[in-house]
Amino acid sequence: MISKEKWMPVHSSKMRCFLIVALLMGIYILENLPSLSFNKTAGFIYFIRPVLWAGVAFIIWLFPRVRSKGLLRLKNFVNWWALNFALLYIFLMIGFALFIDGFGKSPYDHSLVGIGINIFWLGILLISREMIRNYLVNSFSSEKSLLIILLISLLMAMSAVPLNRLMNLRGMEQVVKYMGEYFLPQFSQNVFASYLVLLGGPWASIIYFGVIQGFEWLCPILPDLKWINKALIGVLYPIFSLMFFQNLYLQESKKAKKNRDEENPFSWMLTCIISIGVIWFSVGVFPIYPIVILTGSMEPVIKAGDLVLIKRIADEEPKVGEIIQFRRNGVNVCHRIVDIAEEEKQKRYITKGDNNAKEDSDWVKPEDVKGKMVYVIPKIGRLALFLRGKT
Repeated sequence: MISKEKWMPVHSSKMRCFLIVALLMGIYILENLPSLSFNKTAGFIYFIRPVLWAGVAFIIWLFPRVRSKGLLRLKNFVNWWALNFALLYIFLMIGFALFIDGFGKSPYDHSLVGIGINIFWLGILLISREMIRNYLVNSFSSEKSLLIILLISLLMAMSAVPLNRLMNLRGMEQVVKYMGEYFLPQFSQNVFASYLVLLGGPWASIIYFGVIQGFEWLCPILPDLKWINKALIGVLYPIFSLMFFQNLYLQESKKAKKNRDEENPFSWMLTCIISIGVIWFSVGVFPIYPIVILTGSMEPVIKAGDLVLIKRIADEEPKVGEIIQFRRNGVNVCHRIVDIAEEEKQKRYITKGDNNAKEDSDWVKPEDVKGKMVYVIPKIGRLALFLRGKT
């Protein structure tokens, strides 16, 4: 019982925590239950729902105050970095849209009345949710902070996921896509926000989410990212932000270990940027992506174990003499175009491995071409051959 009481809230606040969770789940059910037809009416959306969220915030305001676990003198420091991380997240999304995926029109109303309603609704929802987060996170002692943060982040993420989206998922592919595009980014963002609340109180997470959601709700043009890119940014960015900020905070509060005292905090930022870049590059979100060659069919130009950089082909057509990557029987192949022919009035590419005696028996359709080779890095992919048992 002693170890349990170390991380459970004091007895007088247990019932308040249970009440807050019950109110949160009650509002979620009212907002999402399909059998309740009134939750789709304008009166519920623009009047009843804000009143419900404001009511929860008012109840928490009446409760005895809970203090964050961070140092009081560092609250402005936490708020300042919450703002910086929010802005950096927006710049990252914009940069990704500029160079890769492009932009799309915002689905929100941007008339003066619409903007006013958005600000009003966003403000009430944001303040109420972060007051809930703050009370739950900081009602527990710090011995089990990580576990508490994870559990409360999971609760907050689940309460932000529309129930109808979950009910309409069909098949494993849709589930994986939904988890990557929506739920896992929600959970990661909530973990970081809960850590900000733990150290700086509700205003830290209000600033963080307020800037990000304000951009989404008020900007008429938004980044239109593919789901895999949303997943990468939405999951990795909050995690790296938490790691970097934890290091900054420990140094600022002079609680870092001796081996961290001499470490440059910006090395964490560099590590984060490089790690994200490597992952994006490896999974092929950039116009140029790498593949490892497993056979010697293109020797001596490309040998087994070489890493080849492939450039995606958009509007341009590959030419005779170029080495292309194409898909055949579920396998990616890199061979040279030796001729271009027509079959049933459709263009076809005749390919051949430089080290093969004959041309490939099957001609390549244009839609099967993934890209063309732009550079070879010798031997760097031999580890992949070793892991596959090829050497």
